[in-house]
Amino acid sequence: MSKFWIITDTHFGHDNIIKYCNRPENFADIIVNNWNKMISENDTVIHLGDVAWNNESLKIIEKLHGKKMLVLGNHDYKSLSYYTNHGFDFVCNQLAMTMFGMDIIFTHKPLIFHEHDLNICGHLHGMINIEGGNPCYSMAIEETKYKPLLLEYICNKLRPKLDNGETGMLSLE
Repeated sequence: MSKFWIITDTHFGHDNIIKYCNRPENFADIIVNNWNKMISENDTVIHLGDVAWNNESLKIIEKLHGKKMLVLGNHDYKSLSYYTNHGFDFVCNQLAMTMFGMDIIFTHKPLIFHEHDLNICGHLHGMINIEGGNPCYSMAIEETKYKPLLLEYICNKLRPKLDNGETGMLSLE
């Protein structure tokens, strides 16, 4: 059975992210190894943006397992066809779908106000907490040990909080 995975802000080829986010020097290798250990060719990975810093580092995407969807981030400035020609099967600005009984909108930057059950986003690298607004889960690759997370796991962890009426930035704890 195929699975849906989420990852964000890989920043392949972005040397300054090492000091900005206290990443290890070999963070790209760690991400690639984790990705290819966890993801099968039949799985789908939704990447929430800021995938690669330059053309050379984008070639890493072609080495990664699974079907890959990209929700464009603020550093993903190339055309949609550019990304589909470099390993992504689908590219968009935001993606809404119903999965595991939830209406979810996937974005790079968090949406404070939306009409969905949940916004899953990236961009903040775990550095900013937003209070108030509609329910949002801000994923940070630095907090997932440079691994993708199963969408089903995220939904199961957040469902009790949503059922309880919690709003704003939600955590998996």
